[in-house]
Amino acid sequence: MKMSRALLVALLIVTVVGAGAGMLVAVLTAGEFEARTLLTTHPDAANGAFPVGVAAPEIARTLESDAQLIRIAPVVQIALRELPRRTDGGVREQVDAAPVSGTFMLEVTAREDGAERAAAIANAFANALVEYRRNWDAARLKRAGDAVTVRLKSLDNDGPGTREQRRSLERRLADIVTQETLGEPPLAVVDGATAAGAARAWPWARYGAIGAAAGLALAILVLALRRGISSRRIPPRELARVHDQPLLGTLPRHRSLRTPLIDDAHPIDVSAAVEQLTEHLDRRRREGARSVLITSAARFEGRSTVALILARALASRGLHVLVVEADLAHPKLADATGRPSRPGLAALAAGTVQADEVIHNLTDTETERGGVFVLHAGDRVTHPEHVLATPELQRRLQSLRAEFDAILIDAPAGFVGDELASSVDGVLVVGRPGMASRDSVTTFASQLRATHDGAVMGLVLNALRPRARSAS
Repeated sequence: MKMSRALLVALLIVTVVGAGAGMLVAVLTAGEFEARTLLTTHPDAANGAFPVGVAAPEIARTLESDAQLIRIAPVVQIALRELPRRTDGGVREQVDAAPVSGTFMLEVTAREDGAERAAAIANAFANALVEYRRNWDAARLKRAGDAVTVRLKSLDNDGPGTREQRRSLERRLADIVTQETLGEPPLAVVDGATAAGAARAWPWARYGAIGAAAGLALAILVLALRRGISSRRIPPRELARVHDQPLLGTLPRHRSLRTPLIDDAHPIDVSAAVEQLTEHLDRRRREGARSVLITSAARFEGRSTVALILARALASRGLHVLVVEADLAHPKLADATGRPSRPGLAALAAGTVQADEVIHNLTDTETERGGVFVLHAGDRVTHPEHVLATPELQRRLQSLRAEFDAILIDAPAGFVGDELASSVDGVLVVGRPGMASRDSVTTFASQLRATHDGAVMGLVLNALRPRARSAS
């Protein structure tokens, strides 16, 4: 769709006017304060600077990883316990974290209308991050200790080699116990935020950006309505026909499906829909389709959500399920899992890490028979198809088939999987009404048939409203 010069000028004018309006609002209503709390990974370092002999890049990467955790659900929930009851999860949008360059420091920043409130939010999220990292490290050490203990118990003979191996394992176990009891905390608050130290924030850039975005969005909306873009979207009753795939089931639009790893209290109709899909996938797994590619024609159709829902449901049957986040250009599973996103699949494909270093167990093994495991995408990659086609990744995925009952690969939008054809037994297509145009779905469906032919299991219609479900 080509745009004339006059239209481009009009869009530019609307954007500039919107930015000016946003800045005017900032002048008239600005009352925000910004409070900062400092944390450190190395309390003994003088003034937080890197000491001689310490690998600064490694520390910087650790701080970057910690900064990414500030808005994940578990940290937010811990912070809310410290804040007044009226505070809800939306407060995460007022908080940010970033490493302080050249130091061991991590700075947590909070913006709020009042100085005391801003300081309270900054301190609550800093303390929550400290607690989350401490708990995560403790769980990691416990798993390591349990693994060493199991290996010690398995040594049943007393030969020279076995004795040396036993001594080595005992030393390793002693080191783990020492870290559990005497090890330094992964993060510690060194300078808490105070109301007196909070500075008034003039959100010129934010309000200007909001005004510009609002003006531009309004102009684009008018343009979209004028050009009839919405009329090219496919209604639910036609989506399965355009995909030209058998309809395996429909998932209704329900809030319990937005957080599949936390909320499993589904209504009866939602549980029935999930059970129908799970039964089909489990039957195909028993027939040999253990590695399934989950893909869609466009973004925001719910591939990741469907992958996590099915992984949780299969795990409830006693299976060990691995979810592989292969959307390297737009990774977002870490927000749902609460685990560090890096390193991940990109590092595994490069051969710089081992699989057990990047696979996270999301299941409470004390209460559930099966297990949900996740391999995050890791570093963002502009062209994921190049990474997914590497022989090293193919080899690693093949080796993982022996360790898990089922592998669900959350693919990028529009990805037909020819790079992973040797590692995939079946393909599950996710479609959501209103997300993709007829042309894009038609092209995607034909490419998928050409690549996988009979391996395509069928279509899952996601996030359907009750009326659309009855029509489908």
